[in-house]
Amino acid sequence: MQVLFLSAFLLVVSDGAQYPFRDTSLSWSDRVDDLVGRLTLEEVQDQLAYGGGKAAPGIPRLGIEHYAWWSNCGRGYVGAPGNATAFPQAIGLAATFDKNLRFRIAEAGGIEGRAKHAYFMQHNDQSVHKGLSCFSPNMDVLRHPFWGRNQETAGEDPYMARVYADYFIRGLQGDHPRYIRMNAGCKHFAMHSGPENAHNGGNSRSHFDSKVSMYDMRMTYLPGFRQCAESGTYSYMTSYNAVNGVPVAANKWLLTDLIRGEWNFTGYTLADAGAITNMVTSFHYKNSRAEACAASLNAGLNIDVPGGEAHPYFLTIGCVLGEFDPPAMNPYTKYTLDMVESPAHQKLALEAAMKSFVLLKNKGVLPLQRNHYANVALVGPFADDTNNLYGDYSPRTSSHYKTNVEDGIKQIATHVHKARGCNDPTCTHYDSASVISQLNNVDLIFVAIGTGQAVEREGHDKHDYNLPGTPEGPCDMTFSVMLDINFIDEDDRVSAIVECFLPAQATGNAIRHMLLNDAPGAVPAGRLPFTWWHLVKTYGDINNYDMQAGDGKTYRYYKGSGDPLYPFGYGLSYTHFRYSGLTYDHTVQAGHDPSWGHVDADEAVQVYISWGDNSLPAPVRQLAWFDRVPIPKGGQKTVHFTVEAKTMALWVNNGWKISPSSMTLYVGGQQPNQARSVGSNVLQATFTVQGTKHLQSLVG
Repeated sequence: MQVLFLSAFLLVVSDGAQYPFRDTSLSWSDRVDDLVGRLTLEEVQDQLAYGGGKAAPGIPRLGIEHYAWWSNCGRGYVGAPGNATAFPQAIGLAATFDKNLRFRIAEAGGIEGRAKHAYFMQHNDQSVHKGLSCFSPNMDVLRHPFWGRNQETAGEDPYMARVYADYFIRGLQGDHPRYIRMNAGCKHFAMHSGPENAHNGGNSRSHFDSKVSMYDMRMTYLPGFRQCAESGTYSYMTSYNAVNGVPVAANKWLLTDLIRGEWNFTGYTLADAGAITNMVTSFHYKNSRAEACAASLNAGLNIDVPGGEAHPYFLTIGCVLGEFDPPAMNPYTKYTLDMVESPAHQKLALEAAMKSFVLLKNKGVLPLQRNHYANVALVGPFADDTNNLYGDYSPRTSSHYKTNVEDGIKQIATHVHKARGCNDPTCTHYDSASVISQLNNVDLIFVAIGTGQAVEREGHDKHDYNLPGTPEGPCDMTFSVMLDINFIDEDDRVSAIVECFLPAQATGNAIRHMLLNDAPGAVPAGRLPFTWWHLVKTYGDINNYDMQAGDGKTYRYYKGSGDPLYPFGYGLSYTHFRYSGLTYDHTVQAGHDPSWGHVDADEAVQVYISWGDNSLPAPVRQLAWFDRVPIPKGGQKTVHFTVEAKTMALWVNNGWKISPSSMTLYVGGQQPNQARSVGSNVLQATFTVQGTKHLQSLVG
């Protein structure tokens, strides 16, 4: 992605006159008002117009240096020169069902970003990717397997998106009473979940018009973005698409009426790269770029538009980042490069990779026995691939921290017989002879297959639901987001399937620990953050944003007769759990099944609700709480949870309402009433909502 502009007034380097905007005894608003009043029209236009590969020019008379805001930090500090810790891709982090882990990874990325930024400032290096404003997190909804950017999302559930947005923003920005570490920026606002290019139906993100009902906006596509405002994000990046005929970058209802009028957002908004030009060249919404800029300004866009007026929205951020205060006042300016790729962050990257793995099938072969295998075969295009284990928007990592699948398997067996079978993940040329030659007289066969950046990424959707190429034989590990693996699941020769997503730098070590269960946290407890269907037709048309079209989309609205291959929230463990003691003060006991509880293990506790009144416009069921809970072998934990009022609210007649209805509460390690079980029970209880309660813009 190239960004046309993200720049602002930062880094005071002059010891010149002490203007009020530098007076730390004044309020932020007074200081911003002073700065606004000192800027000339030309200076304002320069700040708003410059960007892309250039920093905005400085203002020497005020002692303000040029500076470029443009960074990504969804799972580490991305794009800047040098290395940084690379954590698993967002979809894998969603699969951990671990809220605190999301917080800690955002915190680590913020620490490394601040440390590198301080180094760049010391060397007067203020170019793109070296700033303190992040175009993260990605709050788009995974709704179709073809979309190339599913990997960057938190999955298909809006409640999960809300939770992860909250933990990410608070982790990244820090808890200092005066300053923030870095600032979050939620993207791609809004109703942007594919298509990415013209592979599927001739549409692409640069000219796609998302036709979305107000109900679907509020119930599915907007809750994560609403949470961003509640959790204190400082910016929104608009998406390329139009919504119901109006390009988002010029959509007043979204940019002003909704986020400022309803959500009370006080930060700044900016357009994704080229979005304003697209209004002329792709949408033909305006006749010239000047007209498009005017439309965007009138709609409420703050940045990426020349000719705008100075506004406190984008000036305040410089204050809270500490750029107008003496550095000694801001603890974040003391961060140093020894905090980048620190031992603690390496340990965290390994923990995250292990926790992201989802065990889809296990016929008792896992965990493997240590020191038991003399010869194993490792086949498939991901056998020794390192680059495709990261996904889009990943930091560069020091080579000595990188481990791939082969590195992990080598620690399990005396001899590893390897054959990639394909030159790359597209697997357009499959050499079956080279694979077969490695399968003789081996104790185990590992097959590492998936997609990678050549198949799905930003700007490039998947063409179909098939595994790339024609790989044959048993499968043990996949690196992908939703493919047709029915034949693998049904093959009795396949003893185990593990969805690994994009684990990044710690892949090999994480796989070794998971296969052997030889480290704390190695027992699989990841759960799918999306529904994995047997057939692609179940998902419907990627261009159709109606959540109830056909048999319904995602687990929340599906009303068809068939069961999914793997349901949302599904994932196996090396042990079984039993739930008991569900009470109406929102507690439940989760413990090991006495006949299985022989290992320390985490459990992904999930709480769902459903509505008893079929006349209500409600989902079939809705995730209402979750967390990953460590349970010692043979032990149990009491889990406390809260179902928020806004999770029970429905969008009815242009407002949020909790309607009278009987409701059912489900608590367990998976969704209720699933054909494919994780081996634990699901408790349920009913309660009744009496009377009607109207809520004011609490969800989306």
